[in-house]
Amino acid sequence: MQVNAAGVALFALRTELLPKAARDALGIVTAEEAREQARLARHAAAKPAAEIAAAARPPPTLWSQLETDDLRTPPARLRAAGFSTVVIRAVIDAQIAARFEARLRAITHERDQTPYWRQPPYFFSDSKSLEAITQVYRERARLLRDLLGTDALAHGESCDVSAAQRRRYGDLPPSKIDLVSRISDDYADMIGQVRAAMQGVTLPEDREKLAFLERERRADLAAILTPAELADYELRSSPVSNRLRTTLTILDASEAEFRVIHAVQQPYAEILNPTGGLSAFRMVEERGEATQRINEQLKRALSAERFAEYQRASNFDYQNLHRLAQGENIPAANLTRVYEARLAAAENSARIANDPALTPAQRLAAQQALADTARTTILSNLGPRVGPAYAQTANWLAHLAQGGSVSILPDGNLAYRYPASPTPPKK
Repeated sequence: MQVNAAGVALFALRTELLPKAARDALGIVTAEEAREQARLARHAAAKPAAEIAAAARPPPTLWSQLETDDLRTPPARLRAAGFSTVVIRAVIDAQIAARFEARLRAITHERDQTPYWRQPPYFFSDSKSLEAITQVYRERARLLRDLLGTDALAHGESCDVSAAQRRRYGDLPPSKIDLVSRISDDYADMIGQVRAAMQGVTLPEDREKLAFLERERRADLAAILTPAELADYELRSSPVSNRLRTTLTILDASEAEFRVIHAVQQPYAEILNPTGGLSAFRMVEERGEATQRINEQLKRALSAERFAEYQRASNFDYQNLHRLAQGENIPAANLTRVYEARLAAAENSARIANDPALTPAQRLAAQQALADTARTTILSNLGPRVGPAYAQTANWLAHLAQGGSVSILPDGNLAYRYPASPTPPKK
């Protein structure tokens, strides 16, 4: 006890010998600590108020450092912070879009302010507006490429490409698939606006706008795809390819045959799928001439048997016949017999219509007999389910039954001619 009492007395006289934790608990401040606290207080009092406020503020966040007028700075800061190229591209793309937002709003303002119950004005009704919005999209894409270089293509590279995307885009990487998809969507929207503004009436300037958009779309695609990639993408997505798919499915065509047929048809794309509307007469006339030239080339490129199968598969009436027969296990030979019965009926009906030796009543009876024969062929080859369904949709059959005649056009479609009205007897 005496030792302990002596120790307590010693600490009472020499407080600096106490551990700091004990001094803090007891609220004891040594002389040296008191002097240090006084020094810090004098130093703090001497600091300017701005410096004190700055020291109290938290350090700047990364996001606040991205808010700058110089768009070259954010990519470097994001890379330094360790973000992936996918994230960097998304952030910079959003910043670029914000820079162009006011220009886009100025172009679309009148449309956007239209009440929902009224028809909006189409801001693509004049070429200047069309060119203005196209220019905005192009500048946005160019600025993104200038800022990020090859990283401008980064978009989910780790994501797997789906089978549907591979079928549509071929061997393009995910980054390019994303860009091509966005370009296609942008131009589809603009083309839709132009067509809506046309309201079924195509003027020369409308065709010029649509042609302009197609040129711009292709130029934008050419800026991100290699020539080989662009050629492959267009082979997969062109209007000619879309138009051929039903034919080639029925034909069970190989890729080599597809490429041959596509190459022959592509030069006539604007005639087969006109950008703007044409008169019915011009459409029939020009398509007929184009189809004749296409067929002449395909006769040389395909075997005689394969060309005949191509012509049959290209015909709308045969395509309808093929669709109705799906799932009914009807042999292909039966479909061919029905199709050939249609051709035979058309040839014979034209002969009957042009026979001067026949009276109107005899012509009517002969055309009706052709219709009955063709209907029998249809029902016997297509069965009780498909036969009546096809006969009901076959306009040529109903036309023959009414005494009219049918002729085959160069493109395989039918032309109808009604019987002459009987001359009223003289009074």
